[in-house]
Amino acid sequence: MDPSTRRRTGGVLQALLLLSLAAHCCALGGLRLAVVGDFGSKDAGELAVSNLTQGWDTPSKLDAVISLGDNAYFFGLASEIQERIPPYYGWAITTDTATNRFWPCPGNHDWGGLCNDPKGLDPYLAYFKALSSKPNPRVYEHIIGELHFFMLDSHCSEPLGVTVTSQQAAWLKAALAASTAPFKIVAFHHPPFSSFRGYQPNMDWPFAEWGADLVMAGHDHIYERLDNPRKVPGKDGFPYFVNGAGGQALYTFSNPQPASAFKYKSDFGAQLLTTKYRPFASGAYYDLDLAFYSAGGGLNGGTLQECYRITKLIGTGITPTTTYTAACPAVTAQSDYSLLTNKLAPAFAPSPLQKWRYFNAGKKALSVKSWTALAYDDSAWSVGASPLGYGAANDSAVPGL
Repeated sequence: MDPSTRRRTGGVLQALLLLSLAAHCCALGGLRLAVVGDFGSKDAGELAVSNLTQGWDTPSKLDAVISLGDNAYFFGLASEIQERIPPYYGWAITTDTATNRFWPCPGNHDWGGLCNDPKGLDPYLAYFKALSSKPNPRVYEHIIGELHFFMLDSHCSEPLGVTVTSQQAAWLKAALAASTAPFKIVAFHHPPFSSFRGYQPNMDWPFAEWGADLVMAGHDHIYERLDNPRKVPGKDGFPYFVNGAGGQALYTFSNPQPASAFKYKSDFGAQLLTTKYRPFASGAYYDLDLAFYSAGGGLNGGTLQECYRITKLIGTGITPTTTYTAACPAVTAQSDYSLLTNKLAPAFAPSPLQKWRYFNAGKKALSVKSWTALAYDDSAWSVGASPLGYGAANDSAVPGL
């Protein structure tokens, strides 16, 4: 049963089904995370993106905020950190690993900009106290539900090195191989591919071959998605995201890349990651939606610019598969993330844009006893748009009880 669709057999059964789906929707799936990069500018750009992400934190809390580096400009000083992080993202930061929701990668400005400076990151590490629980606070892994993040340090001062033959790369390869999470996300600061700087070889590691599902980086103050830039066979659609539009002055696309599938530089913004879980008898589909919102106007103070969906099929006796979809399932939060399928827009009722499954059999529908089970196959049911009900005026659904 796909929780992104709705079934109806009349007003009463519709209400019962809404309650059933609401009970099942969040056991798995339902995660919401913000991803920001290059935000520590202490100006209107950082404030706009902070307001955008904090808007997503209300009324339902975000599960995490992931930072792709350059958390505070320009020299890695403790005074800069206090001016440029707590006023904007302090709402997600605590000193305790169990309650902290802000998980950063270090950028070149967090290190102070110099190479081979072993003390350059000290103020950053002193501020992000929750990182002290990690074996290595610069290079670490963090699991949030179905999402397994591998947070790397791509700066030239990193003691473990930043090339594909480095100790850091060896750690990542082993950690990816050991992970059983549905989604494995590699995050760091310097992008190997970007339509601003072009090709940067240091971090051009075989992430897809090692088992990652996507790569996220910042550094270049743009938003861009590049699909399989390394041209790995069988990995068409494998995305590299450049998300450095968090507040510092935006860049241009001066070095267009052939793998670039979407790019945006007109406004600051952030990504919203959401997950869904669609079980069936012998397995489940796991969906990860990565939506980039510009900070001006529209839903929750932001405007959707692009969305990319990654779907994993995992089950008993099933060959795991990954599907990449370069589109949003729908254009508005109301139609994609209802109060039943995700926590993004819990106040919205189902919209007319949604497709609902329905069993058009009148009273005979009452004899179908198993339709509320998660494993029930509803593929033979009809599908149609539903403006809060389907059919005649006396056969409509009204949200609520």
